[in-house]
Amino acid sequence: MFKNSIILLLVVSMVMFLFPFPVAASTPISVVIDGKPLTFDVPPVIINGRTLVPLRAIFEVLGAAVNWEDATRTITATRAQTTIVLTIDAKVAFKNQREINLDVPAMIIRGRTLVPVRFISESLGASVSWDERTRTVSIIDTQQELTTATRHIAAGFGHSFAIRRDGTLWAWGGNWLGSLGDGSYEERHTPVQVLADVISVEAGVGHSLAIRRDGTLWEWGQDWGGESVGGRIPHRLLPIQVLTDVIAVAAGSHHALAIRKDGTLWEWGKDWGGESVGGITPLRRNPVQVLTDVIAVAAGSTHSLAIRRDGTLWAWGWKGSRAIRDEPFMDENTPVQVLTDVTAVAAGSGYSFAVRRDGTLWAWGANWWSGHLGDGTTTNRHTPVQVLTDVTAVAAGDFHSLAIRRDGTLWAWGENYEGALGDGTTTDRLTPVRVLTDVVAVDAGVGHTLAVRRDGTLWAWGANRSGQLGDGTTTDRLTPVQVLTDVKLP
Repeated sequence: MFKNSIILLLVVSMVMFLFPFPVAASTPISVVIDGKPLTFDVPPVIINGRTLVPLRAIFEVLGAAVNWEDATRTITATRAQTTIVLTIDAKVAFKNQREINLDVPAMIIRGRTLVPVRFISESLGASVSWDERTRTVSIIDTQQELTTATRHIAAGFGHSFAIRRDGTLWAWGGNWLGSLGDGSYEERHTPVQVLADVISVEAGVGHSLAIRRDGTLWEWGQDWGGESVGGRIPHRLLPIQVLTDVIAVAAGSHHALAIRKDGTLWEWGKDWGGESVGGITPLRRNPVQVLTDVIAVAAGSTHSLAIRRDGTLWAWGWKGSRAIRDEPFMDENTPVQVLTDVTAVAAGSGYSFAVRRDGTLWAWGANWWSGHLGDGTTTNRHTPVQVLTDVTAVAAGDFHSLAIRRDGTLWAWGENYEGALGDGTTTDRLTPVRVLTDVVAVDAGVGHTLAVRRDGTLWAWGANRSGQLGDGTTTDRLTPVQVLTDVKLP
């Protein structure tokens, strides 16, 4: 009997050594997201002092699309402009092609993939905490900050901006309305520092905006919120504070939008959806609330787009609702729903883009000028048409467009007479052409383009008559040239 017990003990020990399945504690581990408890068919476990949780269930609740590649045992998850790649049993994962080191590798337990809970925080930016007494993992979704407060470059009407890793904001290019914010009207052909502690930046035609780390929003250049003198809108040569508690901002040609921490969306400047008086577009001198539950926003030349927390896309303004009605020139003063399952948007001159949760890119609006919708035609589209797949980010300029795909390649199409596409030609493209690799961020201005690569270098190309490329010249560039290093990554 004693001998049999010893043999049984040895067998159990060998099984546990060869197959180290975690043993659950007496009190099970619970997971709560935004105050709501989750249930799993395979519960969380603790291995080597690290809490592991089911990846797919949590990522999908957080709004990420999750795909499994059986041949390589690799998981790809996408939410907004963030793409996560994770391989089973590997201690290195990738966020937008940047490495994330794991103390404990992802593993499959009873048919489910479990990952360290810290990985949820590092990959999707959620706030994660552990309560030892109750053995509870609390996850707070920071989707608003993740999807919107990551605009670290901006291309406007002949001027450009970049935020460097230390939070300083740098500006260059045309400055005829004080749009650089350096206190002068002087063109800058190389970058000059404007502000510190900046987390997001946007550029319109003659006005610019930046969010600082404390949530304050600052604006300069053409002052649509100021009092006109003799019918002329004043200029602000230095940044002035506009709002507080801001997490995202967008600049149109002559209007601006800001999302506050409570999810409310505010708008000011020219009111393209309002009724004109004597042919003059009305002006909103102070921010007015437009929507609630907003997590991302884009402003075109004369229309606006907003994604709400449920993934629905809303549009308003002059020609901004072409995807809703048959009347292509119908103004919409009130936001109207266009699409569902949207994670990213971009707005150009009378046309729009939306990236859906499955990575497909959809386009609609004006297309007659140069085929900037990318569907192979110059036909205006009153309803969305699919353009690309595997897209993580999109940018719309005046009449040219760009998209980053999951593999980091950058694709461009539309107007190209000043080299805005960066393909070495001045030939318009009706369908996307590949321009760069290892790209993590892109923005399009009026005839010029900015892109950040994975190593933090900033590249520019296209129109340069005002020095908006920042390479010290006023020579147009048909292919990308490097401008800065240490640019903040998304």
